Amino acid sequence: MKKIFIFLLLMTSLQLFAQPSIGITAGLNLPWQHIKSELGNTNYHIYPSFNAGGIIDIPLSGKLSFQSYCLFSGKGARSSGPGWNNTTITHKLRFYYFELPLLINYAFIVSKSKILVGAGPSIAWGISGNDRLYTDNNLDFDFDCFENAFKRFDAGIFCQAAFRKKAIQASAFCNFGVTNIYNNDSPNLPPGIPPLFWKNSVVGISMAYFFKL
Repeated sequence: MKKIFIFLLLMTSLQLFAQPSIGITAGLNLPWQHIKSELGNTNYHIYPSFNAGGIIDIPLSGKLSFQSYCLFSGKGARSSGPGWNNTTITHKLRFYYFELPLLINYAFIVSKSKILVGAGPSIAWGISGNDRLYTDNNLDFDFDCFENAFKRFDAGIFCQAAFRKKAIQASAFCNFGVTNIYNNDSPNLPPGIPPLFWKNSVVGISMAYFFKL
């Protein structure tokens, strides 16, 4: 966290020498989750959501720039399988985060447009979420994710490829989780569950519009 703070302070100081662009952004998230335990690995499948928020772009040189998003971002996943008496058990997890990706972009200049390729860390804090289990279409339980079994802090590696022309930027991105969001020490867990390593991942698209300052 100390290194991230120093990095943010450095980027803020660069605004004294470079003209930033500030805008709004929104798009589609396609999140999934990967779970590791001593019993093996499990994938929860894509559960579509959205992202929306602000964006800032600060030139560092002719082709390098610092870009950060300030997002309300939906993550989660779902899993379905057979239950008793020919029923179907469906587990749906939905998480909403305040998320801050911090990217360094490299620009390829094409005519009067830019193709941007960038990567950097992303940190997030859980705001709300639900953990729901269904038997066929009947709801068996509905818990708050962050008060039951999941941690609020999340972090990942954020990568993007974007096309920017004047004030419009179209982006495709991926965000691979690196932290364990499962709280193995939660007192709300039933006994006998082995330790889990549970992480978020997301791919998605977004559109941004930059305002003139």
